[in-house]
Amino acid sequence: MLQVRKEEGRSKVKLPKATLGLIFLNIILYLLASGQSSFFVLSASFLESLSLQVAKPLSIFTYMFIHLWPSHLAVDCLLLLFFGWIVEREVGFSKTLATYLVAGAVSGALHLLVSPATKLVGSSGAVFGMVGASIVIAPVSAFAAFVLLAYGASPLIISEVEGYGEDVSLRLEDESKELSEDYSNLSLGQSLLSNELESKRDVISSIEGDVEEKEGELQLLEQRREEVGEETYQLQHEQLSEEKQQLEDDKADEEAAVVVAEEVLEGLLEEKENVSKELKDRTKKISDYSIFKALRDVTTESEAVHLAGLFTGYLFLVIIEPSALGRYNGFLEVFRRKKKKARHI
Repeated sequence: MLQVRKEEGRSKVKLPKATLGLIFLNIILYLLASGQSSFFVLSASFLESLSLQVAKPLSIFTYMFIHLWPSHLAVDCLLLLFFGWIVEREVGFSKTLATYLVAGAVSGALHLLVSPATKLVGSSGAVFGMVGASIVIAPVSAFAAFVLLAYGASPLIISEVEGYGEDVSLRLEDESKELSEDYSNLSLGQSLLSNELESKRDVISSIEGDVEEKEGELQLLEQRREEVGEETYQLQHEQLSEEKQQLEDDKADEEAAVVVAEEVLEGLLEEKENVSKELKDRTKKISDYSIFKALRDVTTESEAVHLAGLFTGYLFLVIIEPSALGRYNGFLEVFRRKKKKARHI
């Protein structure tokens, strides 16, 4: 992918600056766009702001630098690196950049005509424009590569974006429903347990009143000890003391039950808080994956975009660089001839 020329005994590497610059821009924007997403895919906010939409004229250019998810970006960048380098090697920086932008814009315009209500992202149209331009330069090899990619890699990626994203979105919605049910059940349990605790505290309060009453009776009995006689005093004192002790035991049991209930309630509240966090997390992820619902019809329209980019790139390069038409039979011939020229310099 590098043009080598010998000067003064050293090899100088000429990088395909336009191609690498476009790849770098695609990667940087993808990292920025997906940085807000839990799943490292394009966030809904970036989809809304940069995807191709009728209401946003500048989106005819911004959409071609935004990708849905890692493999979507990787495949487009690899294709751009391969075909873009071939084009830039022959026609230079400016015409390569122009081919990319024009092919992407024409592809986007076609998409708006076919389905104006559907958002679109991805550099596929622009990349296929580079494929079309490569066919101008090396018809046999580039066309063979195009057929392989168009009927091999591209449908696979489209299927992946459409299928996987939709599957994940549905799974997240199911998980969200389950978490909502769990949260509702925990809230109901919290309510029932809180009512039970309140009831037990009322019972403890009532027992405390009964204990105070027994203590009052014991004090009164003590005051009437001589009046009632020692034998009666002992019998009544023993009976009141047993009743008081029983009340105190009941109070202790209720207080122990309250402690247990409070621990259960604390655990329930903690679990409820965790479920609430998970529910919020799922809601955010559902928002992240909502882009796949906006692109459910991407397969047919993407194929049209690919073809539009292909023919636009081909025709555009023929117009701006007619001498490139059929210049080489294959990619290897491009490299061999360049090397020969370099040696004569």
